[in-house]
Amino acid sequence: MPLPKDETLIFFSKPDNALVKAICGRLIPGSPEDPGAVEAGAHQYIDHALAGYYHSQRTAYRRGLTAINAYSQSQYQKEFVELSNDQQDSVLTDMQKGTATGFESPKAPDFFNTLFQHVREGTFCDPAYHGNQNLVGWKMIGFDGAQVAHFDSHMQVGADQSERTPILTLADMEELNFPAPENGY
Repeated sequence: MPLPKDETLIFFSKPDNALVKAICGRLIPGSPEDPGAVEAGAHQYIDHALAGYYHSQRTAYRRGLTAINAYSQSQYQKEFVELSNDQQDSVLTDMQKGTATGFESPKAPDFFNTLFQHVREGTFCDPAYHGNQNLVGWKMIGFDGAQVAHFDSHMQVGADQSERTPILTLADMEELNFPAPENGY
């Protein structure tokens, strides 16, 4: 079955993508009504990042993903994507605690921390980096994006965010035409 156009893979195989997508769904859960990491496309961010800036982590990902499935098999006789939510949470908790077996390089807690960091990045990054689709991450936390400036009233704790400016991405900022100052900067 072909992937949707917006999920074209660069680094991951289809099974690896499904595994990372399932992990994203457990680390920052969501649904279409209340979006999380999957709806933000964090798995796509990770795929693009491993094909680019994070290319040095490719081997660690291949080993780590293989170890997750092996550990899932040893505990539940199923691959991670076939487990219930509670079972997936148990595997991830064991990784975080360092009690999951079969992880050599990277160690389970190290790989968990890397995954969790990358899932957060993919959920809350600028969409230019292939995550935070439809700005769901920024909407989740009330972040207004790449603004030219913020007034003091925007920065106050408890400020009324209902009157804030529209959310702007880096692409939106490129479209704005700012006059150059006289000094050339």
